[in-house]
This record gives sequence, C-alpha cells and structure tokens, in this order.
Amino acid sequence: MVAPTALSPGSATEPGPVISTLTPTLQWGGVAGADYYAVAISRYPYGSGNIIYNPQQVSGTSATVPSDTLVAGEKYRWNLQAHGPWGWSNVSNTIYFQTQAPTYTLTVSLQGQGEVSLSPPGGSYTAGTQVTLTATPASGWLLSGWSGDLTGFQNPATITMSSNKSIIATFVGGYIAFTSDRDGNNEIYVMKADGSEQTRLTNNGAQDHFPAWSPDGTGIAFVSDRDGNNEIYVMKADGSEQTRLSSNPASDLYPAWSPDGTGIAFVSDRDGNNEIYVMKTDGSGQTRLTNNPALDSYPAWSSDGTRIASVSNRDGSYEIYVMNADGSGQTRLTNNPASDLYPAWSPDGTTITFVSDRNGNREIYVMNADGSRQTRLTNNPAMDLYPAWSPQ
Repeated sequence: MVAPTALSPGSATEPGPVISTLTPTLQWGGVAGADYYAVAISRYPYGSGNIIYNPQQVSGTSATVPSDTLVAGEKYRWNLQAHGPWGWSNVSNTIYFQTQAPTYTLTVSLQGQGEVSLSPPGGSYTAGTQVTLTATPASGWLLSGWSGDLTGFQNPATITMSSNKSIIATFVGGYIAFTSDRDGNNEIYVMKADGSEQTRLTNNGAQDHFPAWSPDGTGIAFVSDRDGNNEIYVMKADGSEQTRLSSNPASDLYPAWSPDGTGIAFVSDRDGNNEIYVMKTDGSGQTRLTNNPALDSYPAWSSDGTRIASVSNRDGSYEIYVMNADGSGQTRLTNNPASDLYPAWSPDGTTITFVSDRNGNREIYVMNADGSRQTRLTNNPAMDLYPAWSPQ
C-alpha cells in the first residue's frame, strides 16, 4: 500500500533545519481512503527506544506536537503510517529537524573604573557558547577579580553559557604606599594601583618605613629614625607636612590608623619592652594599652574600631590576643607552643586571619573573632606570611 508523505517540518538530510518552536505542527500528504494515521517522533540517537511522540489515531493530515514533548537544542526525526480498510500502509519517508538551542543572557557589571569586552560580542548566547571576557582597567586602576557566576583573577577569562549569567568585574584604583631603598636608603614611595607614577615622598639620609594610610586616604603614618631613633610621623598623601608625632629615646613602630581616622595604634618600648599604645592623630593623648613584661606587637584594628588584635608572648609563646580599643578585656585567642603572628581582621569583623608555624612552617590560618574554629588555609613547604583582607 502507498505510504503517506512526511512534509514538514524537516528535510530528508540530517540533521535538518532548525525550528523556533517546541510545539510544531507536523504536516503530511494524505493517502486516499485512509481512516487515520500513526505518527512517530524519535529523538537523537534515533531508534525505537527514543520515540517520544507516537499518537496512533490521528485524523486529517496534520498534528500539533504537545508542549513538554520536545526539548530545546535537540535533534529529531519523524515519519508516519496510514491506516485504512487495507490495514497499515508502509512507513512514510523519514525527515529530520532540530529545535533551537536555548538562549541565555550574560550581564556584566563594573565596580571601579574600567571596561569589559566580550568575545563573541553581544550579551545573548545560545546554550554551550563559550564567551571570553577581557577586562581593561582605566589608567591607574587594576583588575581586582571577578565575582558572581565567574570567580578568580584570570584575565582574559572564559565562561560557558549554560544558564543566564551575571558577572561583576571589580577594579581597584587609588595609590599604594611602600618602602624602597632604590635611592640608597629606605624611603616611603607611592604608586598607582597599576604600578605607574612611582613617586618618592620622603627624602633624607635616615630610614623611613612601615607606611600606613589614613582611612580617608589623605594622610600616611610612617616610622622614621631621622631624629636619632624610630618615631611615628605623619604626612600628607603627597609627602608634604611631614610631622613627628612621638618623641622619646625609645623605638616606636608599626603605626595603624583607627577606622574612624581619629587615632593611631603603635608599638613602643619606651617603658622597657614592646607594648601597644594609642594616640590621637596629632600625637596627643599617648596611652599605653598593654602592660606586662612580655612583648606586645602588630596591632590591628577591627573594622568598627571597637577592638584591637595584637601579638604577645606574655604566656610563653607568641599568641594572638584581642582587646577593646581602650585596652580592657584582653583575651588570648590562640593557645599552642608555636608562634602565631600578623593578625588581620575581616571587613565584617567576624574573623581574623593570622600566620602560625604550629604545623612545622609558617602558614596562613583563619579563625572566628572569639578564637574558635582555627583553620589552616595554606599548606606547602614554603613560608606564607602577612595576610591582608580585601575591602569586600
């Protein structure tokens, strides 16, 4: 018996045309005298085991595929038979079609100054497309990293579109203060975040080091022995108005601005051993916070300015301690025979990173602000030092 003819959608050659709907209407050339038709759609890989639509009594010469039958981005083939007084006809010709792959949107947001280009361009992509993102910081800025549906620091970076994606490119700018002896002795320099415009701020035959920015970026505290011993100084961000804040025969080191910019914590041995002190930014009100025969050093303010973390060996080994900003409530957070050093608060004040050699060499650790859940973050035979949190 003559078979019906499958007409559309589709073509005789694989994989066939791409159709834009998931509910196409199948059309065929009918057979005279036929009572009804049986249709069979098979999804790739084709075969009886992958038949996903198979109505057995379709009247007329068309049938609309129900929703939730076809899937976007797949390949299909279909054919049919006619039924009449003679029984079932031969199977019709087989034709092929594809459903359009889903389309996803890539949204890129910028923090700071810079731009991101996409390759291929556009922002709307079919599933499976690999998109390369290239960040170009503005002059003086630096790519800090990606966040959202893309993480890390690689630039360019690639993402595969399997759903709608949202990515944030964060650029950091401003200036970095640092110490260099490139001109014969330690001096304070600044440079833009991309390494450009390296400029010396101090210029004398002494040693200037340990720069610390004020929270508003207008001033820098630092240590200098230009007057015979290590003292705390401040200057404007352009190097002007260099002013000594401390003045005593001892050594004053490691200045750290309070988050509100009204005070500076520092270390001094003016009373016989290293202790933590605070003073106002004009040098007045110099007050000792710790008082014991051991060494206290490396003060670090919490982001809200209410607490100061530090290092002390008052209990026999170097441990991390925390106290209120007025020196009260001094509490040991770590407790082991190793050296725990260089505390740094997280921006939200809930955790503290630090360095410890408790496992044989110096590694980076993190703990809750109350000392609980001390966890090693790095693990290698080398030394890992000086952790610093990003602002966000």
